[in-house]
Amino acid sequence: MAKTEEKTKAHPIALYVSGLLSPMSLRDQRAISKRITHMMQVTVFVSTVLGYIIGYVHTTFFAVAALSAVSLLAFGPNWYQNDDSDQKWCNQDEVRKYYENLEEARKEAMEKIISEGESVRGKKTGLSG
Repeated sequence: MAKTEEKTKAHPIALYVSGLLSPMSLRDQRAISKRITHMMQVTVFVSTVLGYIIGYVHTTFFAVAALSAVSLLAFGPNWYQNDDSDQKWCNQDEVRKYYENLEEARKEAMEKIISEGESVRGKKTGLSG
């Protein structure tokens, strides 16, 4: 009797939602940051001028709040799903070596600080009263 593996299939909506909630690529993060910054600058400028013309002080506040809500809905989920060429994955050995070197450097720095502190304490300060 051959052993068959039973694969469970996820619902298409569940796959779609998990894709939207997955981490966004660095390229998409940069693009969205530029878009939101540009939209925010234009919104603040236009709403300030419009608020001045109509004489309503809160126009800029409401415009920025509306833009924030729209930006959250438009750019919050990961709609784009682009491959990220900037993101690199490294070998576990490289990571271990990095942290070993970091720990060694911290120990050397601590020993240097302690030895300098002892040499300062060993010297007498010539304070005259």
